[in-house]
Amino acid sequence: MKKLLFFIITILSTTISHAQNGINTPYSRYGFGIQSERAMGFNKGMAGVAQGFRDGQQINIANPASYSEADSLTALFDLGLSLQNGNYKMGNLQQNIRNTSFDYFAFQFRAAKNWGVTLGIMPITNIKYNFTSSAEALSGTENVTSSYNFNGDGGLREVFLGMGWRPIKPLSIGFNASYLWGDYTHNMTMAFSESSAFSMARIYSAEINTYNLQAGLQYIQPINKKDKIVIGATYTLGHHVNNDAYRKNETLNNATIETESTDTIKNAFQLPHSISAGITYYRSNNLRIGIDFELQKWSDCKFPNQQTS
Repeated sequence: MKKLLFFIITILSTTISHAQNGINTPYSRYGFGIQSERAMGFNKGMAGVAQGFRDGQQINIANPASYSEADSLTALFDLGLSLQNGNYKMGNLQQNIRNTSFDYFAFQFRAAKNWGVTLGIMPITNIKYNFTSSAEALSGTENVTSSYNFNGDGGLREVFLGMGWRPIKPLSIGFNASYLWGDYTHNMTMAFSESSAFSMARIYSAEINTYNLQAGLQYIQPINKKDKIVIGATYTLGHHVNNDAYRKNETLNNATIETESTDTIKNAFQLPHSISAGITYYRSNNLRIGIDFELQKWSDCKFPNQQTS
C-alpha cells in the first residue's frame, strides 16, 4: 500500500507540473476559455454519455455514484491525451494549428463493500490564442492604417477526490470534492502604421483559487436477466469566487510604456449551478445505448467584460 500511494503521489505531482495547455484557438478568448469535456475515453466514444454509465472496469468521473461499482480485485488507472488539427480563417488570413492537450488522470479503488474511491486531476478550461486583424484605413487619413493583435494564455485545473456508496442494491450515491486553481491573461494591442503614433494596449488578468462540489446518484432497474436500465443524475454547486480581476491600460511609443493605469474588479467571478441527467440501456455486455441532458447556468454568472475600446 505504501508503494502504491507513493506511485500515485509521484504520478499526480508529475502530471500537475506537466499539465500544460495544448489548446490553440481564438474561441478560447471568451470567459474562462474553452471548456474541457468532463469525460473519460470511453465516454467520449459514446458522445459524452456518462450519467447512467457504471462499470467496475471503467472509471466514470462524470457521476460519482458510479464509484460504488469499483471492482474489489482491481485498482484502475486512466490517463487521457488529445490530438487535434484545426484550420482557422479570418478574411484573407488562414492558419493551420495542431494541438496536443492533457485530458485527465484518474485512479480508482474499492475501499470497502459497495464503497469506491476515486481521485485525479484534469483541466477544466483552456486558453491559448494569438491572432492579428488585417490592417484597416483610419477615417480622415490618407495612408495611416490600424490593426489589432489579440493573444491570451491560461485556464483552470482541478484536483478532485470522490466517493461512491451503494446503501441499497438498486441505488447508489456519491460526491466529488475539488480544488480549482488557475489564471488567465488576455492581451489586446492596437497599433498604427504611422511610427510617430502611440499604440495602445489593454491587459486583462486574474488568478483563480476556489472549490467545487458535486453530488450524484444512480438507480439500477433490471428488466430481465439480460437487460437493465440505469438512471443517473448529478448536481454541481454554483457559487461566488472571491478573487479579483485586473484591467491594465497602457500607452506605448515604440514598445516603451509612456502611461499606464490599472483597474481592479473585486469579487469578479462566479461558477454556475449545473444539473445533468441521463439514462442508459444495457443489453448484457454487448450493447449500451444512452442519452444525457446537461444545463449549466452561465447566463446567471458574473464575469468581467473584456472590451477592445
